[in-house]
Amino acid sequence: MTKEEFQNRRQEISSKIDTLNADKKKIEHDYIVANAPFKIGAKLIINKGIQEKIGYVIGFKLTYQDEVIPNMVKCKKDGSESKSKLYVCFDDNLELVTNET
Repeated sequence: MTKEEFQNRRQEISSKIDTLNADKKKIEHDYIVANAPFKIGAKLIINKGIQEKIGYVIGFKLTYQDEVIPNMVKCKKDGSESKSKLYVCFDDNLELVTNET
C-alpha cells in the first residue's frame, strides 16, 4: 500500500464516519423535539428534597438512559435569566411555574 492509497482509504472512512455522526445528531435532535416535556424559555421549580430552586429552560440534553432533561439557568431576584447554570438530575422533580407573583 502506498501513501496515496492510504490517504484515499482514510479519507473514505472519515467521510463515512462524518455522515453517520450527522445522521446520529439528526436522530437525537428529532427525539428531543418529540419528547421534550417543556418549551425552551419555560420557568420551572426544581425540588431537590429540601431545596427548591427556580430557573429557565435554555435547551435539552439526553442522559445515558435516553431520557430528555432540560439545560437550565438560574433565575435572578428580579425574575430575569442569569448566566450561571442550574444543574438538573434525572430524578429531580420539575414543576412548571403557573402564577407569576
